[in-house]
Amino acid sequence: MSKIGFHISAGNHRGLSEALKKCAAAGNPLPVIFSVDQNIWLDIEQHSPTTVYIFRTQRNVRGKTIGDGPGSMYAGDPIKTARDWMAEMMPVWANNKAHYYAPLNEQDPAQIEGFTWLNAFTLECLNIAEANGYQLALYAFSGGNPKDVLTPAAGRPFTRDDAWRELIPSLQRAKANGHILLLHEYGFSFGELRYSQPWLALRYRHAYRHLAQHNADARLVISEASANAGFGMMDTAQWLNDVKWYDSEIMKDGVVIGCCLYQLGGDENFVKMVPQLADYISQTPTRPETEQADPVVAGPDLDADGQPASDEFIFLTSTGVAPTPTPGPVPTPEPGPTPPTPTPTPEPGPIPTPTPDPVPSPPEPAPTPTLTHPISAGPLDFNVTVARVRKDPDRPGQIIVTFQIDATGGSGEYQYACEGVALSGATRDRPSTKSGAIVETYKVTSIDGQTVVKKFFFAARDFPNAT
Repeated sequence: MSKIGFHISAGNHRGLSEALKKCAAAGNPLPVIFSVDQNIWLDIEQHSPTTVYIFRTQRNVRGKTIGDGPGSMYAGDPIKTARDWMAEMMPVWANNKAHYYAPLNEQDPAQIEGFTWLNAFTLECLNIAEANGYQLALYAFSGGNPKDVLTPAAGRPFTRDDAWRELIPSLQRAKANGHILLLHEYGFSFGELRYSQPWLALRYRHAYRHLAQHNADARLVISEASANAGFGMMDTAQWLNDVKWYDSEIMKDGVVIGCCLYQLGGDENFVKMVPQLADYISQTPTRPETEQADPVVAGPDLDADGQPASDEFIFLTSTGVAPTPTPGPVPTPEPGPTPPTPTPTPEPGPIPTPTPDPVPSPPEPAPTPTLTHPISAGPLDFNVTVARVRKDPDRPGQIIVTFQIDATGGSGEYQYACEGVALSGATRDRPSTKSGAIVETYKVTSIDGQTVVKKFFFAARDFPNAT
């Protein structure tokens, strides 16, 4: 059957009961519903008793807002924090019957030590939950998380596999005792979920191939899922078609209970789509278990063009201007195409000279005998931005996008490549359409031996107007 379910928060839920009844009567009930402080147990019990129901609260029993996680997250003692946090939530859970309860929402650690802390916290939450008869829905990491953090603000770099490795004890316990894992998947700036695979959509597959090796592959619910960052940001027919594509993929993976479309209620309310969703879910036949992979389909993960894509990527939040979301040196305003010749440049600082004369000022520039070991200005890094968009004179209705590569650090002299093809300088012209997205891998090499490779995403709708 379809693995499409609903994420529900405060707001207009018109048509929910009818949808539950229709799908259940057709033999294809909604697989899962996730609610935030909405007590809909009676609807599920009456109309769709096989639907899995997950509950999360943002308030304690006194009505005080407690948010998505404890205030001492990653700072306090994990055992004490777990006990205090469970004591806040369980009285609310007692008044809201559900199959599973979610103690956290999108508490994504920025350092590997945070995942170690989170594992200890979760193990104690599991101890308390099991002693009180509750099943937990764990973690609920935000879209794209855990992720590679190769340049953390503090602590050591780590990969997403390193992060999952820290959580293996709690996920082994979860699988053994019937708890589940939650993750979120959105299209974000890719738009449709299908274009964000495998970096955002279907990202869980990479994680589960790793977790399965350690018997830590607990059942999974994608408790928030949508194109963009929720319903209402694209044409409804386009959104619904993307939902159907996503469903066709997650139905291949036996570990997935279902996904919860974001959302019924709130600012992203898809209430007007409930009848169409009910039609689709009720008419979508069950896929036999023998046709579902255990736990997920084999790799490699493919992008929307069917090409292997196992590496991470970089989000660009703006185009046409130098990006500012992450700290670091401001890109140089005009790096220019600098061929790798032996001509020295004053940028990295004084060039060593064989003379021992301790003259305080640098000597007159002169050709150096070799550039195999030039002075480095620090770790190499770079960014890519959209410098210009112009109309393609040879293809009516199409555009040419000029990308600018801004490198810092290293020797000050760089070689550039895109998708394995060497570039003559720090700019690249790329024919494109006015819709969809461009995802490309860039490589910058400094002549001091440093090399950095990054994948960048560019959404066509974010391009500046063509000139």
